[in-house]
Amino acid sequence: MNPKPTIQSIQALRGLAALLVVGFHFRSIAGPANQALADLLFSQGAIGVPLFFTISGFIVVYITEDHAQGLAGGRDFLVKRACRVLPLYYLVTLGGAGSSWDSLYETGRSMLFIPLGGTGGGPTYGYARLFVGWTLNYEIFFYLLTGLCIVVAGRWRWQVLLACLAALVLAPALYFGWNGLSTSAGYPFGNVYLAMITNPILLQFALGVLIGLWHRADPKRGTGYWGWGLAVAGPLFVWDYVTGRYNGHDLTGWGLICAALVLTLVMYERQRAVRWPPFLLFLGTISYSLYLMHEKVWFFCERLLPRLGIAKDTGGWPLLIAVAIVTLLVSMVTHKYIEQKLLGWMRAKLFGASRGGSERPRQPAPAGL
Repeated sequence: MNPKPTIQSIQALRGLAALLVVGFHFRSIAGPANQALADLLFSQGAIGVPLFFTISGFIVVYITEDHAQGLAGGRDFLVKRACRVLPLYYLVTLGGAGSSWDSLYETGRSMLFIPLGGTGGGPTYGYARLFVGWTLNYEIFFYLLTGLCIVVAGRWRWQVLLACLAALVLAPALYFGWNGLSTSAGYPFGNVYLAMITNPILLQFALGVLIGLWHRADPKRGTGYWGWGLAVAGPLFVWDYVTGRYNGHDLTGWGLICAALVLTLVMYERQRAVRWPPFLLFLGTISYSLYLMHEKVWFFCERLLPRLGIAKDTGGWPLLIAVAIVTLLVSMVTHKYIEQKLLGWMRAKLFGASRGGSERPRQPAPAGL
C-alpha cells in the first residue's frame, strides 16, 4: 500500500502549533524587563493544543482511508500509533522519574496515561510526570476509542466514533447537570480518569474527524469558495491570537477558530498548492520531539546557568534564543534517532518489509501544554 501524500498545510500547522506552545512555555525566559513583549508574542500560545487535537482527528481519518477494517485493521492502527507515540514519551518520562516512591508512582500513572489528579481541575487533571504529557492522555484515549470503532463498527466506524465522543461528553449532564461544555469545569466524577474521558475537550477531536470526512468526500472543486473561507479564518485566527478575545480550550474559546483554520486550509490545498516557509514545514516534521523535549531542555539549562554565572532572570532575549536553539538541536537528534530510526526498526519487526510502507512515519504530533 502506497503511503498517503503529505498535506503541506497540516505539516505547517503542526509546526505553527509546536512553535506557539514552546513560545508559551519559554516566554518567561525573556526576563521581567522583556515580559510585556514576550507576553504579547506568546501569552496565547496555548492555542496550539486545540490546533493539535483538531489535526489529530483529521489525520486518523486521512491515514486510515484505505486500511483494513475489523480486528486486523484495529490492531494495525493501534500498533502503529503505539510505535509512533510511546518510545520517545516513555524515554523522556523515565528520564525524569526521580527516586522517591511518590515520583515513581507518578511516573507509573503517566506511563499508563492516567492523569495525576490531586487538586488539578480540567482539562489537565493534575497534568503528568512530564508536564506536557497531559494532552497525550487524551491522544491515547482517542486512539484507543478509534481502534475499537475500527474493530467493531467496520464501515460505520466514523459515525460510531463521533457518537461515542458525543455521548461521553453529553451523557454525564443527565446526572450532573449541564456544564456549558466547559473544559475547565468538566464533570465532578470521583474518579479522575472518568473525569478526563468525559471532558468536552474531546469534541476537538470530533471536529477534526468531521473535517477529515468532509475532505475525503468533497470533490475537487470550489477553490474560490474555500479561498474566501480561508480569507476569513486566517485573519480571525491571527486577530484572536493577538487580542485574546476568545481564549481557552472550550469550543467557544479557541476550539471553533482552530477548526475553521484547519478546515479551510486543507480544503483549499486540495485544489491549489499552498507555499509554506520551509522552516515552518521543518518544525512540523520534528514537532513531536520539539514538543516533548523543550521542557527537559529548559530544566537542564536552568541548572546549568548558575555554573556559568548567568542569572536566568537577567538573560533576556539572548538567553531565550539560545535555549530555543539548543531545544531545536536536541529535537532534531531525537527525531532522527528515536522517531525515525527506532520507529523504522520497530515497524520492520512488527509488520515486515512488505507492509512497512503502508503509512508514512510522519504522523500527527500529539500536543501538550
